[in-house]
Parts: sequence; structure tokens; C-alpha cells
Amino acid sequence: MIYRAPAKINLGLHIKGKRADGFHELESIFTKIPLYDFIELIPSTTDSFQAYNIEIPGNPEKNLCLQALRLLRERGYAISSYDIHLLKNIPIGAGLGGGSSDAVAVLKGVNELENLKIDTKELVKLSAELGSDCPFFCTQGSALIKGRGELITPIDFNLKGKYVLLVNPNIHISTAEAYGGLNLSETTQGNIDWGITENDWQENWINDFEKTLSGKYPALQRIKETLINTGAEYASLSGSGSSVFGVFNTKPKKNMFTQEGFSEWIFTL
Repeated sequence: MIYRAPAKINLGLHIKGKRADGFHELESIFTKIPLYDFIELIPSTTDSFQAYNIEIPGNPEKNLCLQALRLLRERGYAISSYDIHLLKNIPIGAGLGGGSSDAVAVLKGVNELENLKIDTKELVKLSAELGSDCPFFCTQGSALIKGRGELITPIDFNLKGKYVLLVNPNIHISTAEAYGGLNLSETTQGNIDWGITENDWQENWINDFEKTLSGKYPALQRIKETLINTGAEYASLSGSGSSVFGVFNTKPKKNMFTQEGFSEWIFTL
């Protein structure tokens, strides 16, 4: 069977401090976008993992997709072994949650294939052990995210009728790099008000990673400014970078960034 794993974008990302368990307390709005990885699960005699299209650095044995299989067995589910084939379209180290979404797609896929009858509440708990972004991908729609990512409140928010121009400058920013550069004394401490009007998004939905990462990677700020100057009502870094997106009321121009060698996508939501 083949399963889709969507990307997400963050509208606002406040880092409120570091917790006693070593994770950071955050608050953000997550919403999914129609950029997908595709995962094929084939029953086998041993687990294996193979990625295509985009090379995934590191030891394949540590990939979250394989970790998802191991987690199910550790929690007492007597599942089969699987060959996992991943068609990777979501850029890596891009703030789009691709790796987390892939892992959840494996959990959901095995749950369906083996009729494990794991409900959404339990999937959220399991996925939180794999990564902070994972629980969101167990749910439908948009959500206000708190805690380290495991506290999910569905919200009546969508970008229906809008256009999203997503730009990736082909820079890999690891989560460790992004958090390592944060000055917690300068991050946003207020709560995200997801009910504000569109006119107030840009001023209030701030991504706390932008200041330090834009200083290190000037292309990020240049992309954001270009999006705003060409009509975006809201533009922001997504997650801990490196992707930047703009929300438009009308269809934006194509290929604004391809001459610089950046990847871009336009979505109608």
C-alpha cells in the first residue's frame, strides 16, 4: 500500500523557554499544505528502508520510519516486518515537518494494514515519542500547538481560497542548529491569538527563529521581503527553517526565485 505524508507550515512560532526535560516550550499554528511524500509499505522478512528523489543524510537505520516500526513492537504490537520505500518530495531541514509526517504515515499505514485498531488518541501518544512535530500529523485540519508539540488544540482556521507560495533556498538547517542559535531572552513570550484578522497576521504571528537564522542566512530575509513586496498579506519562515512562504489573495507570479536556484511551489488551498 502507498500512503501520503503531507508537509506543514507554521503561522507564528513562539519559543517560550527551555523545559526541565530539555525540550523547549513552544506555541504555534500548524496547518497542512498539499506537498507530499509517498510511502510504500511492503510486508517482508526483515525491516528495510530506501529513499528516492531526495537523498536523506545519516544512517538509514536511524530514520524515523524504521523507528516507528520498532516503537510499535516495543509497545506490544506483534507486527510484520516491512520494506519501506519513500518517495521524498518534501525538502529536508526545511521547517516543513517532512520526516515527522513520514513517520506518522508509517504508524497509520501499519495500523490499517494489520488492523491494530489504534485510535487517534493513542497514535498521538505513540508519535510524541518519535518527535515533537509528529502528533500534529495524527490529526485533521489546523491546530494550535503548545508544550513541546504534543498539546494539540484543533482550531477553526484554514487558508481556503488563498494561494501559498513556498520557497526553499536549498539550505539545510537542522533543529539543533536552529535552537542552538536562539537567545531565549529575546524570544516572544505572549500567546498566539489565532482569531485575529488577516490584517494583523504579519505583526502578531512572529517566528522567533527568523532573527538569528536570517542573520546567518541572508537569503531567508530577502525571500520574505520579496514575498511581501509582491503582494503577500503574510510571509514567514516555516518552523525552524529554511523554507519561507507567503500567503496571497491572488495568484502570485511564478519563478520569482528560480534564477537564484531556489525551489518554489504555488498551492491553492
